Amino acid sequence: VTYQPGELFGELAVMYGCKRAATILCEEPGTLWSLDRKTFKNILKGTYASTTNTASEYLKTVPMLADLTDDQRLKVTEALTSVKYSAGDSILRHGDVGTKLFIVKEGEVAATRDDGTELAVMKQGEFFGESALDGSKEPRKANVIARSDVEVLSISASDFEGIIGSLTEVLANNLNQRIIDGIELLSYLSRSQRKELVENLKLHRVAKDTVLLEQGQPGTSFYIIKSGECVVTQTQGGSAALEIATLETSGYFGERSLLKDEPCNATVTAKTDCVLLRLGRAEFDSLLGKNLQQIIDDEIQHRERLARAAQEANVRFEDLESITTLGEGSFGRVKLIRHVPSGRAMALKCLRKGQLIKYKQVEHVVGEKAVMLACQHPFVLRLEAVFQTRYEVHMLLELCLGGELFSLLRLAGRLEEAHARFYSAVVVSAFGY
Repeated sequence: VTYQPGELFGELAVMYGCKRAATILCEEPGTLWSLDRKTFKNILKGTYASTTNTASEYLKTVPMLADLTDDQRLKVTEALTSVKYSAGDSILRHGDVGTKLFIVKEGEVAATRDDGTELAVMKQGEFFGESALDGSKEPRKANVIARSDVEVLSISASDFEGIIGSLTEVLANNLNQRIIDGIELLSYLSRSQRKELVENLKLHRVAKDTVLLEQGQPGTSFYIIKSGECVVTQTQGGSAALEIATLETSGYFGERSLLKDEPCNATVTAKTDCVLLRLGRAEFDSLLGKNLQQIIDDEIQHRERLARAAQEANVRFEDLESITTLGEGSFGRVKLIRHVPSGRAMALKCLRKGQLIKYKQVEHVVGEKAVMLACQHPFVLRLEAVFQTRYEVHMLLELCLGGELFSLLRLAGRLEEAHARFYSAVVVSAFGY
């Protein structure tokens, strides 16, 4: 890259505190202006606050950047450079190799042939020069001339890659991430675990009719279908192979053999040419083995809990005996009750329907019920059942008589370090779940 008068360099290093990505040599005597990091960042704070949102919206219109995450798009936005041209100025020349992406911020530019014939006009929010980011290094197919006084935002291919990496790799990685995020089996992994999984997946292309898993043979890999279709077949007692399923995009297979360390119980064959994401046995054991087994065990427990809840759903409101009131709030009260048939002590949260409607809390309470029913964690209050009477909604909860942490803090003033660590760990564990 060659820098001309009016252009700048070094901004990424001072913005992000990273090492210099390249060496800059002066080819002829000249004058430079420089800014230290602190002054530079203070100036940018005000400027970027007013332009970042607009520039980020412009980037969404660039097709090849549409699949960037919001965080990636923000980083690119912060590195955009504003350049102004007067009417008639040449911005790009036919035949030059592109090194920058340009977005029109104000004014109009025209793509022209060498004879001056206009091929297209680009206005505010439109872009040109995007091929610079895909690594093709193709020469420009037209001139780009300022039709009026114009301001453009630009970023060089080298700066783009320095911020978020190769565009091709970033977009492929983003797509893989969305596929992983959409697989229910893996949804219980933390965000960081899913990200690590994506980083370790290998692209695996196979032709139609390729056998990927064979019934009776040990499995060697976990596969996720990125594109294409695979067919699952099974034979029993020497009979002809029976087709039992067709797997499409986001479908996966091979995990059972790896988890149970047993032969594959079916054959999986590529029905079409396929692009797969593959995780070998060693990486699978390291990243998913224990986590995935725990997920499966948790899912089994969750289904058993739902089954028990269905059996216990016949708990009748008439069987609840009120003992005393534990507390009162804006929308109702909490009672200590006894379930007469079982003798269990529980808490009954009683919410007044009129108050919920008046203060627009109905949707909130419905959401609270849904979340609590879905949760099974030692530090998340367990919801046992829900009832309603003419004037109130009742939520039957497990009984926790330790009081509120806020009350303890108010009484104690401060906690011992060991206690503070414990309560912090409890809160972090619950939020993590």
